[in-house]
Amino acid sequence: MDLLRTEQVHNVENLHKFMSLFIKYLDLQSIDTMEQTVFFLNWMKIYLDEKTRCIAPYLISNYQKCCVSLRSAVENHRLNELDSLRLAVDNAEQDLVEASFGLEHLIRELGQIYEAAISKSVYTNLSVQKLPEFVSKLIQCGYPLEIMNGDTATVPTLWVESVLDQLQRDLGDKRLLTISVLGIQSSGKSTLLNAMFGLQFAVSAGRCTKRCICTVGQSSKGILPYEYVFIIDTEGLRAPELGDKKQTHDNELATFVLGMGNITVINIKGESTQEMEDVLQIAVHAFLRLKMANSNMKLDQTCIFVHQNVPAIDASTKMIHARQKMMDKLDKLTREAAKQEGIADINSPLIKLSR
Repeated sequence: MDLLRTEQVHNVENLHKFMSLFIKYLDLQSIDTMEQTVFFLNWMKIYLDEKTRCIAPYLISNYQKCCVSLRSAVENHRLNELDSLRLAVDNAEQDLVEASFGLEHLIRELGQIYEAAISKSVYTNLSVQKLPEFVSKLIQCGYPLEIMNGDTATVPTLWVESVLDQLQRDLGDKRLLTISVLGIQSSGKSTLLNAMFGLQFAVSAGRCTKRCICTVGQSSKGILPYEYVFIIDTEGLRAPELGDKKQTHDNELATFVLGMGNITVINIKGESTQEMEDVLQIAVHAFLRLKMANSNMKLDQTCIFVHQNVPAIDASTKMIHARQKMMDKLDKLTREAAKQEGIADINSPLIKLSR
């Protein structure tokens, strides 16, 4: 890690011309007047999206051709070609993923610059110490903050803590409700949050949200006993492109998301809760370990199940038995896990489940 940070500091001191110009136009010295900066960022977002749209059709076409060639080789039993064709499909898919370059990647780079400079106590002429204050202002203007890098499944702790500390100083000591969402890929998580809170999280078919992002919204007076609502959107579970890493990734993501939210919306497309049961089992184990690590920790997380696209009006009544079976299964699992860990006074999940 120390060697990587040293390499990053070298890159910061010799920034590429593109990043140097980008930071220059952010004008970190006049953060209080954000109108011109917000206009520039909106233009930058549109510009980068247009560049992506120009190259995406070719990459999509190439990916489809590779998939058709692989399927043809499988159907015609051309076994000697399978390995090379699978590699071609993987490369085409990776090219498609890397072509999606947007404003969020530039903000992520700012976070890496900040972490490298602060961790190595190197302060350059880039006003590094002003970056958390700048991003805090962006969050207040409606821009989301990336709290987990979806490409590497890592959390830049130093950067996120600095931004959130600055956000707390800007907003003051306010009552905050944290709402996170968890669900299978393409179950409509981002769409649900957009509809509930009037946000503009990106939505698309397939794996659109490939990270954990959050935004802050001011609560309407008199509706909630909180001044602000902290909303966390996450990538979907069961992503087929993860391959063998899917189970480990999903368990870690579920624990991370459930641990952050006061309320976690478990978004389910349809009626069956079967696809979420094993993920919740892992989360129960994680909460037990958290409780063991710190017995004074107050765990009061709540999970609310939201079923989308259920046409039957009487679905709530007919699903009572299925929900009760899932609760009984989680209770049994929790008792067994608590017994294994030597905790005798826990007989039900430490997370409350609502419907």
